[in-house]
Amino acid sequence: MRFLLLLLPAGTAPVGSTAAYDDALRRAGILLAHDRLDGGAARVRFGPGGAVVAEPPPLQAASAVGGYWMIQARSRDEAVEWARRCPAAPGDAVEVHPLEAASS
Repeated sequence: MRFLLLLLPAGTAPVGSTAAYDDALRRAGILLAHDRLDGGAARVRFGPGGAVVAEPPPLQAASAVGGYWMIQARSRDEAVEWARRCPAAPGDAVEVHPLEAASS
C-alpha cells in the first residue's frame, strides 16, 4: 500500500535536516518520493465562471504543510511506525494518509 506522510510544522522555523531519515526510508526500499514545499504557490478556485488563479493567502504555521514523503508500506501500522521516526521538532506533526490507486 502507498501512504503519504505529511509534515505539519508547528512553527515558522525550518524543519531540521531529514537527510538521515530520508536515507533510512531509501535503505528500507520504501521511499517513493519526498520533497519540501517551496513558497511559490498559486491557488486555482473553481466557480460558475470557470477557473480563477490567485495568490493564496500567507500560510498559517499551524496549517501549513512543510513537506511530504510517499512510501510503500505493508500496512498502516508500518507507515505509522515510520512516521514516528521522523526527526520532527516538538509540536510538529506527521499525518499518515493511505492513498487509493488511481482508476484508469
